[in-house]
Amino acid sequence: MLSDEAVLPTTCQWCRQGVAVMRCSECLPHQYLCMACDKEQHTRHVLHNRRSLISGYLHPVPPTSFVSQDADGQYSLTHQAQLLPLEVSPCQTCQLPMTVSVGRSIVLVTMNGRYDLVLPEAHCECCASHWTPALEDVVQSGYWPGTVNFNSLFHVDVFQSYLELKMSAPGLSHLAFTTMLDKKKSRFGRSGKISGDTFHQSFMEWAICRYEVDKMCQEQPFVCPPCTPEILAVAVDGNRKHYRFKKAGSQDSHGHLEGVFLCEDSKVSEFVDHVHKAAKHVPGKGVCGGAEFAAAKEISRKSSSKLNEEGIELATKQSLQQQKDSLEALTTELSVDNSTILQWVTCRAPVEDSDAPVELQNKMEEMSASIRQRTHPYLVVIISDLRIL
Repeated sequence: MLSDEAVLPTTCQWCRQGVAVMRCSECLPHQYLCMACDKEQHTRHVLHNRRSLISGYLHPVPPTSFVSQDADGQYSLTHQAQLLPLEVSPCQTCQLPMTVSVGRSIVLVTMNGRYDLVLPEAHCECCASHWTPALEDVVQSGYWPGTVNFNSLFHVDVFQSYLELKMSAPGLSHLAFTTMLDKKKSRFGRSGKISGDTFHQSFMEWAICRYEVDKMCQEQPFVCPPCTPEILAVAVDGNRKHYRFKKAGSQDSHGHLEGVFLCEDSKVSEFVDHVHKAAKHVPGKGVCGGAEFAAAKEISRKSSSKLNEEGIELATKQSLQQQKDSLEALTTELSVDNSTILQWVTCRAPVEDSDAPVELQNKMEEMSASIRQRTHPYLVVIISDLRIL
């Protein structure tokens, strides 16, 4: 590790002539560059992280700094504006290459942190036409706007990496993620701070647009093995109640992710009406089959004056797959068809199959009784149209 940080007189690995003044690990296998080769290479590859050798040690420098030499042979760093890597098309009128110049300043955020760059502008010397990048040019080059005028840009890889981290570690906050990007920026010799609020807002906009694209491609956002093709039951290992208060008001616009995380209101109403018809309904209590849920009852007696919604109960299905596999194994072992099990579980009709094994019949009757008493740890909710997958 110490030998890797050593600075020794080295010849440029590109031209084989000049003295190396810059080291760029992203240019491997030719990582040592002289002044001329460094400017030639990193005017095109502006996102490379470089380290200067002129101080006798490896010193990280931003992409806008280049090494120059005065008349006395002393080295120093000079500033030069760097263009955002963006595709510039030929002139639409005469189809000739356009001359690129420096435009307005922008901020680019990648997985290596923040970069202070400028937008390219182009003009045609033949027909005098002028081109400035529009929003579609930015998006097609792999960036996502952070503001309306895209003064801030985010590389799409940043959003994709943050999404994958959130899936693996749901407790990760966007502020912690942007703090990590700030640390990387400082380690590579760049300055400036990344706005956590701008990042979060831009990420949510990108995620909604990504969802709409996936929906047009008919891709399923979630696949739950126990619930495929249709849900069997829900194991309520824990719940958390959410309310909507009257003072929050209401909105006529639809949600961007309607029907993805929470069922639509129309489907919930149809299901509740179906349950009320199939079971005796007591106002003020949430009833589904023979079970009652105190945490999800329809009316809260403590704060009913402030509420106009019954709330949401969140449930998990962690143990459902094990119960499903166990039930299938037991059914196969005792050679009983699904229609017989359906009658036992739902208690729709008395069991009349005298040939059915007594052991399985007694087990199913005990399970059905435990469901009604809310003591069974897994099958708490039994849908009236239960089907064994």
